[in-house]
Amino acid sequence: MIEDSKFSFYIYKSEGNETKVAEILAVINELARASRWKVAQFQEAFRQASLKIFLVEHQQNIIGFAIFSVVVPEAHLVNIAIAPVHQGCGLGCKLLEFSLDILRRSKISECWLEVRESNSQALSFYEKFGFSKVQQRKHFYEEPREDAWLMMAKI
Repeated sequence: MIEDSKFSFYIYKSEGNETKVAEILAVINELARASRWKVAQFQEAFRQASLKIFLVEHQQNIIGFAIFSVVVPEAHLVNIAIAPVHQGCGLGCKLLEFSLDILRRSKISECWLEVRESNSQALSFYEKFGFSKVQQRKHFYEEPREDAWLMMAKI
């Protein structure tokens, strides 16, 4: 865990933390633009040990997350989000830095992600962390239908 004056950054551990699942899912489903997670999907992903969730809290409330699917030596950033009221103050950067540092120490050497082709803000954000466009994926997103850029960074 890292304390940053008002904010705490940590990796979620499912063992002994079952009561936190509902809170985490509520925040993920509120902030995520992707399809909504169900409790059973979330718990199954943890049983397989391939899902890593990094959280940021403010006054004991979860205000952001980064979800990675991990198969050594690669990680795939599934989703990252910060509550709108806390955006614009560098928390997304700090959360991604924290997450990539932990993954690097866990023998992960590459990180992959997809981003909407029209999301220039996200593209710039990821490029700051060394991600580069690898391939365009046609019709990757639904609602609205849109192409994605597959991006990768050596970490």
